[in-house]
Amino acid sequence: MGMTTFSGPVRSNGGFIGPSLNGDFNFTGNYYFVNPLTGSNGYTGTTPAQAFQTLAYALSVCTEGNNDVVYLISEVEDGVTTSATPTSNLNWNKDSTHLIGICAPTLIGQRARIAASGTSFTPLMTVSANNCYIANLSIWGGFASGGASNITLSVTGDRNAFANVSVQGIADSTAAGGTGARVMKLDGAGENTFAGCTFGIDTIARTAANYTIEFAGGSVRNVFESCLFPSFATGSGANGAVVYAAASGGVDRFQLFNNCIFINAVQSSGTAITDLVSLPAAAGGMIVLNNCTTVGFTGLGTANAVGQTYIDMPAPSNSAGGLAVTPSA
Repeated sequence: MGMTTFSGPVRSNGGFIGPSLNGDFNFTGNYYFVNPLTGSNGYTGTTPAQAFQTLAYALSVCTEGNNDVVYLISEVEDGVTTSATPTSNLNWNKDSTHLIGICAPTLIGQRARIAASGTSFTPLMTVSANNCYIANLSIWGGFASGGASNITLSVTGDRNAFANVSVQGIADSTAAGGTGARVMKLDGAGENTFAGCTFGIDTIARTAANYTIEFAGGSVRNVFESCLFPSFATGSGANGAVVYAAASGGVDRFQLFNNCIFINAVQSSGTAITDLVSLPAAAGGMIVLNNCTTVGFTGLGTANAVGQTYIDMPAPSNSAGGLAVTPSA
């Protein structure tokens, strides 16, 4: 019996048939493909052979609320040749519009990649839409000519799911030396889930007090599940933190970090970071760290943070495990 190959999604009178997402569910909208190496925005975008060249153009043809899907294709391992390189902020702004990378599902540095290049702008990518699924890709925030306050990923939308996304921010020396640089900033963003994602890099030394994740604008009930947070601090970089809120009310209700690992490269000439969490006197909510591990930190939180952070994990000056408590340092 022969095999029939279909170039796109298949529909029948009885309903929708594939492709599925991890065998769990199917998207019911249109499917578009982007290939930065061989694609053209003059193509139809509906098959890999007719892929668009840019993500911005692919997003422009999607219909908001239709559960359309954009696939970002990677062809070669180097990740540079086939990276999508926007020249201005890429704002993913259509609700229920999904973005999935076609590459090996590695945890760090996926080769389906959105990458900075040339002169800096910030943020590199914004997710302002709601109810989007973004998966299996990396976002590289290292500019050839960087800026001291660069943000790699800004999330202002609600109820989005990010799975196996590597946000490699503060990835050039200018950003690494700037106190305003962030890997990701959530501003008024609520009920987003980050599962199996990576935030940060350990190849560029952070030489100033900057932060991996910033919460602002009353961000509420965001969940980080089994995520990895690598960093490489030297000098004044030890005064930064991974989890940060600057202004009162930046956090609402809770931000949950479950089974997460925070690794600062102290065995590779890095300097121990003083605090994992930095919060104002009245953050507006709490940070919850459940079953997490820290490497290369001397304390869990600043004086303001310890009263607003709850842990169920080994801590430098608290008993391990048991009922969630506020750490002493």
